[in-house]
Amino acid sequence: PRTLAIVPINEATVQFTAGAVGAAAGLVLGGPILAAVSASVFNYLSRKDDDAAAENAKTSPKKIVDTASQTVLLAYNFLAQFEKNNRIFDSTFKLLEGVVDKAKETDSPAGDALVAVESTLGGIVSKVEELNDDYDLVGGAGTLLDSVGDLVEIGVDKAVDLNDEYKLTDRVGDVVKGAVDKVSVK
Repeated sequence: PRTLAIVPINEATVQFTAGAVGAAAGLVLGGPILAAVSASVFNYLSRKDDDAAAENAKTSPKKIVDTASQTVLLAYNFLAQFEKNNRIFDSTFKLLEGVVDKAKETDSPAGDALVAVESTLGGIVSKVEELNDDYDLVGGAGTLLDSVGDLVEIGVDKAVDLNDEYKLTDRVGDVVKGAVDKVSVK
């Protein structure tokens, strides 16, 4: 029987969860590209320290994202503890196994198909578990996502610094305003 692990609520898990919440929201609202962008944005906001003005305010983007992440973690931990106490997954899986076993025992194409699917999935699962044991795919994926978060944070900070130094947004705004003025004069 598998159990859901309780996740400690600390800075690292809140930041990771912020990216996961952003990815889920982006996936629901706009697909995989928006999921990647919103995961990066949420993770970036969670990593950034509030400046002095934002710390005095009741809400800031960081506080909103961190609160949402903590709420998701609390909800997950509640469900994990509930499952640990009540074993709902185990009883549901046992019920489903019984139904599948009865279906496999019948002499029908559905029973044969279930046997074939079960054997294929069993082979896939064992290969994935073997690869994970050999290469620590889960730990590597976590490290990779953390590194991507670091790179996004550095990239955004550099872009903000460059904008402050060269006033890029002001220049683009002036060009757009000039183009609009030329079009409106004609």
